[in-house]
Amino acid sequence: MADKVIINRSTLTDIADAIRVKTGDYSTIAPSSMAEKIRNIPQEGGEADYSSEDALISGTNSAYMNPRVTEVGEYVFYKNTTLQRISLSNAEEIGRNAMDGCSSLAVLDLPQAKIIYDYACRETAISSITLPNIEDIKGEGFANCTSLTKVDLGSKIKYLRAKSFIGCSSLTTVIIRNEDKVVSLGSKNVFENSPNATYYVPDSKLSSYKSASNWVNYGSKIKPLSELEG
Repeated sequence: MADKVIINRSTLTDIADAIRVKTGDYSTIAPSSMAEKIRNIPQEGGEADYSSEDALISGTNSAYMNPRVTEVGEYVFYKNTTLQRISLSNAEEIGRNAMDGCSSLAVLDLPQAKIIYDYACRETAISSITLPNIEDIKGEGFANCTSLTKVDLGSKIKYLRAKSFIGCSSLTTVIIRNEDKVVSLGSKNVFENSPNATYYVPDSKLSSYKSASNWVNYGSKIKPLSELEG
């Protein structure tokens, strides 16, 4: 099992404290110098690879990939306009505003994500997102992702909260794979300003979706999944 790893603005203090303990130097540490100080800490059993941590602290890399991370804290990558790709293969929770405003972020890999909190991925440049283990997408989780064309939500999805995909003006395909229940739509405006979107649901739930609260507003655009995948 992966360690629980959370890095955010508030934990920079914890990182600085850890550096002080390792180095014995208890002077003030600026965030800009943390990467260098981490690199200079002697490692047991060979030199460790801190490239991902360095990238996060310095904000200079175009990609951040870290399989150890299980939870992303609030505002971790907030308005980082350098990042083009984030891959967190074991992250289960994505905190509020975590990637909000990452305007160059085109590729987002979150295969284990269960909960995406409010504004977490708002105003990014992703063109598609596949979330096989997602259960809950909170308010404005992917709002104003104007390049987003395809959303694929796995069999565990239960809730799409208010405005979770509002302003995704290029959206054409939304796939919902939960065959056990109709996904709860938090408001009428979950997909507002997506005029060309079609919603594909399990064939067995088609009639239920067409009459369900808030889904009824998308009635003619709700199609059986078999029509998309054969």
